[in-house]
Amino acid sequence: MEYVPGLQGIPATQSKISFLDGQQGILTYRGYPIVELAKHSTFEEAAWVLING
Repeated sequence: MEYVPGLQGIPATQSKISFLDGQQGILTYRGYPIVELAKHSTFEEAAWVLING
């Protein structure tokens, strides 16, 4: 396996559904922090938000 720095050769795109900031530790889906969805939603509620917004 060859080491490739950065995103060279890695498929990547922008998303209107999710936001990720690895340095700040932020992950949101449809504007909701993923930690809050996990803590305060049932599986069905979280799935609905992820699918329908």
